[in-house]
Amino acid sequence: MDELQIHLPRSEAGARQIETLVQHPRGIVAMAAHPRLPLVAMASGRSVALWDCPRHERVCGLEVGAGTSITTLCFGCKSNWLAVGTASGNIMMLKADTLDHCYDLKQIKKVLGLVIRLLVAVSCIGSTLLSA
Repeated sequence: MDELQIHLPRSEAGARQIETLVQHPRGIVAMAAHPRLPLVAMASGRSVALWDCPRHERVCGLEVGAGTSITTLCFGCKSNWLAVGTASGNIMMLKADTLDHCYDLKQIKKVLGLVIRLLVAVSCIGSTLLSA
């Protein structure tokens, strides 16, 4: 299978040039451009790679757990995080410049569920006390 090439337009001194990034031979399913740095995140299957566009170099990469695949990528508006969505419904938050794993949305859902149950319990106790 031939390598997949991503062509990025670039203007330099009034002339339009095309830069090329070469990714591994599997197809790319998601791609996101960093909002402030010349970096692009690309996902294929279970792996995500961060590329330095001017240098045409892979900066770092990460494989998600077995049994799932990456479906979407999105950099945060403050450019500190890269959100990685998977086919299993998990959302992982990674550091945008290193792809270090920070936390999963499923973990946050558990914490929010506990907080909501606590708030419901407190409101039930409060309404019982007020009606007495």
